[in-house]
Amino acid sequence: MSYCVKCGVKLSPGSKSCPLCGTAVISPEEQETAVPTFPRNPKSPPGQRIRRSTVALLLELLLILPPAVCLICDFVPDRSLGWSYIVLASILLAGVFILPPVWKGKKFLPFYFFLDFSAVGGFLAFLCAFTGGNWFWESSLQVLLLAAAEVYIAWVVRIKTKISALRFAALILTEIGFFCLGLEILLNRAYHFHSMPVWSLYPLVALSAIGVILTVIDRDPALKEKLARKFFT
Repeated sequence: MSYCVKCGVKLSPGSKSCPLCGTAVISPEEQETAVPTFPRNPKSPPGQRIRRSTVALLLELLLILPPAVCLICDFVPDRSLGWSYIVLASILLAGVFILPPVWKGKKFLPFYFFLDFSAVGGFLAFLCAFTGGNWFWESSLQVLLLAAAEVYIAWVVRIKTKISALRFAALILTEIGFFCLGLEILLNRAYHFHSMPVWSLYPLVALSAIGVILTVIDRDPALKEKLARKFFT
């Protein structure tokens, strides 16, 4: 019977890594009979990486193809454009979400946050204009602002504080519960479904309770380690 050299977890026969801490398992027999790795291509400099600009360019080309096909399919039958505008706007929105992080990495997260939610707001405004104002512009804008506020709070807590993974998960679950509550309040105000929150109380209570449980577990290192050994070994 073998054990992890780092955390001491009992390992099952044939394990390649520790299920708890991820440390690689190497037996003396494997080291003696290990096949040497294939030599690096001498023409490739060591540590060479794929350029972000190349990946971004490939993604741009992939994003251009669907709207081009849709524009052709929409225009050819009656020489006019209609539904393809929605496809084009959706692809542009996806490009705003995907391309900047791929191009510039994680250095500009606050800018990405502002850009993404601004793009969603622009997309909602386009849908409202495209349908002649017969769309849920005011309600959708309020929901968007609520979501943006909760994402911003989670991002600030994650960046500015040394919060653990369990407590951050607890925060996210609690925020989802309050988002459901805020969503129902906004819908009730706009469409007069109920005078008081009803369905949103269920996810709010359930997710908040799970968040409290995760916080309590995180405060006890011994309990956290025991649960980790229980579920990962």
